[in-house]
Amino acid sequence: MLVGMIHDDAFVDLDALSRRLRLPKAWLRREARAGRIPALMAGKQRRFNVEAVRLVLSDRAAEGSPEIADRAAAAEGGSS
Repeated sequence: MLVGMIHDDAFVDLDALSRRLRLPKAWLRREARAGRIPALMAGKQRRFNVEAVRLVLSDRAAEGSPEIADRAAAAEGGSS
């Protein structure tokens, strides 16, 4: 599903993900730890593909989760 979406500079740290999606770092961290958003471990640090996370949040919003719908809408509106 994510094949073709990943680029050389596509992976960002939690701070950058939070800024790009305009979502709280604490919430993103909890979602990643719980395995609800995709993340790669680089040593002790997580790295995220912004578009992959955006896609997962959009899919979850489409499934009807009100909290996710609100956060996904904010993330889509904040795309750069």
